[in-house]
Amino acid sequence: MTTQLSWDRAGAGEPVLLLHGIGTTREDFTILRPALEAEYDVLAVDLPGHGDSPALSERPTIGAITDAIEAGVDALGL
Repeated sequence: MTTQLSWDRAGAGEPVLLLHGIGTTREDFTILRPALEAEYDVLAVDLPGHGDSPALSERPTIGAITDAIEAGVDALGL
């Protein structure tokens, strides 16, 4: 089962994926996002178990987190 992560998407152009650090949320990029959104399709995600995203049902390894993000990017059509 794939974990449905919480995303924000705004802007247009080449996609830019913003990934926050462990223990924080996509809100880390609040000040930076308007400038990026003027030129790019900006995608900001809450990593599994952070912000509005549920925790993974499996151990949160780098591979499992990457798989969850990749599934989300695929679901967004990128």
